[in-house]
Amino acid sequence: VLLIFIPHLFICLDPPKSISVSFSPSAEIVEGDSVTLSCKSDAKPPALNFSWFKENQSSAVGSGQRFSISSFNSRHSGRYYCEAQNKHGSQRSESVSVSVKESSSSLIRIAVGISAAVVLTSVILMVFVGLLIRRKRVTSSEELNHRGSRHSKTVCKSPHVSSHLCLSVLEGEFILSSLCVVSWRLLRTPT
Repeated sequence: VLLIFIPHLFICLDPPKSISVSFSPSAEIVEGDSVTLSCKSDAKPPALNFSWFKENQSSAVGSGQRFSISSFNSRHSGRYYCEAQNKHGSQRSESVSVSVKESSSSLIRIAVGISAAVVLTSVILMVFVGLLIRRKRVTSSEELNHRGSRHSKTVCKSPHVSSHLCLSVLEGEFILSSLCVVSWRLLRTPT
């Protein structure tokens, strides 16, 4: 701070202070909107140079007391601050967060993508489970065919079992062969 003394008059010269940033529109920013950031400062003499910075970027992104971004999108989202300068020094503002609200078309694309992934995963899972069940049925059927051929002589000799059931046992049909074997066992049980 430089003080100049003139009898009965003090003039205070200082670097910029009380720097603030505002932006418009101040409501929700939708993708494609035009956004303007403004920088204000108190200084004597007034600040002559204004530079705009985005946090995590090394170089200035703009200059002037106002900084505009046309067609704002998610790539522009972030924290911005300005630096005001006069011949006595410079000072930076607090950073403000400027972010874009996802447009409805973006949300729809995300929802469709997630839905497609869920459907595809479900189809793949159903095919996989179906193949496992089929493999298990084929294995069970082969096992029953093997067992059925051992029991078919005994079952077919029973006068209480129809020839259709005996034929089913020989062909290895799971449901009918089980019925045939169960019927044979029930008939063999002494009363």
